[in-house]
Amino acid sequence: MKKKVNWLYGLLLLVVIVSCKKKNENPADPTPEKDIPGAVRTKHGEVVGTSTKQIIGADGGSLEIPNRGVKLSVPAGALETNIEFSIQEVEYLLPFGAIGKAYRFLPENVTFKKDIEITIPFGQLSNTSSKALSLAYQDNKGYWHMVKQPIVDEYKNTVTAKTRHFSDWGVVSTLYINNSGKEELSAGETTKLEIKFIPTKESPDNDDLLDIVVTLADTKVKKWYASATGAVISGGLTTSVTYKAPESINTMGSTSIFAVVFVDGREITLACSLMLLPEQYCALKIASNYLTFDDIDVLSAQDMFINFYGNYKEYRFHLEAPDHNVGKKPFGRDKALVSTYINGKDYYTSAYTQCDGPELYYTDGEIVVTEVKNGLVNGTASGVLRLKTSGTSYCFGGEISFSAKFRYKKP
Repeated sequence: MKKKVNWLYGLLLLVVIVSCKKKNENPADPTPEKDIPGAVRTKHGEVVGTSTKQIIGADGGSLEIPNRGVKLSVPAGALETNIEFSIQEVEYLLPFGAIGKAYRFLPENVTFKKDIEITIPFGQLSNTSSKALSLAYQDNKGYWHMVKQPIVDEYKNTVTAKTRHFSDWGVVSTLYINNSGKEELSAGETTKLEIKFIPTKESPDNDDLLDIVVTLADTKVKKWYASATGAVISGGLTTSVTYKAPESINTMGSTSIFAVVFVDGREITLACSLMLLPEQYCALKIASNYLTFDDIDVLSAQDMFINFYGNYKEYRFHLEAPDHNVGKKPFGRDKALVSTYINGKDYYTSAYTQCDGPELYYTDGEIVVTEVKNGLVNGTASGVLRLKTSGTSYCFGGEISFSAKFRYKKP
């Protein structure tokens, strides 16, 4: 009888042990990790393109993405063995303050005996100041941190940070002007500008956690001013102001609005860019060129037959379509046509011929009239054009993408 009891006891004990082991390996009701209040947390971005790799050992070395300015520098003595490092672009999912692109540095969990350096470029700034820049990185739980002592090179347009760990990194602006209205303004139009600030909170790893973006306190604002003559900024010495474009705009061009603030013991001048639009204008992007045109000939009240000229008629952009009405007008015979001269010699067109004869062919693209209001026709054009081969009558080269935005007064 005693043996039977012992046998049953042993069987029950075995069942309990197996049951507990399975429960520990696969929790039936795992407790989810709680978010840190206020801290910014996102998923990790998907990779973009291919990675750049390099083996670096005890003697140190560097890894750089060609023609990007993104660089990893490892000093001698930082590593004990050879390790293959990689840098790859990823989606930059920081919801505010993100500047440029983000990059993933691998492998993670490498033990460095000395600080390494990560350098990322920031390009041309449009609504902030280089004095407000730092580097941000995302930890393995998704939280975004900011390094405390970045090295900002205003001549090379780069930000560098010393660190001992890898993750997803990008440039961040902790202070910027947010435009909640239009980026392009016609005469007398307005838009609202507001200064935003990203606070931080202390983190156990010595690099601050990024907090939720807030509106800067009015007491920090020292001055607002605009570069365009005739522009008006209303709102006084406050964080939120209204910008009104001049009542007369003669040429298309970018203008700047400045805000002088005093934050963390430093005076910082933020700059925000807007585009001012005259009554009639055209802006063209083709290949690496961005051109504006300020001289316009509208030659027909029935058909769309227009020439936009720029730089004393050295540039010309031509539009043709059966009418001025709202709607899409695809390229093709008796449908729509676009052509342009650049530098007075390079000729691009949507209607082209091949070297063996004068028969016309058409590229893919369209003119779109988006609005006709008060006699003004607003629209866009996009697609591909062909470049005429120099010294030939019928030969056209490969396709080149373009986009244009325009407004003209209907006769």
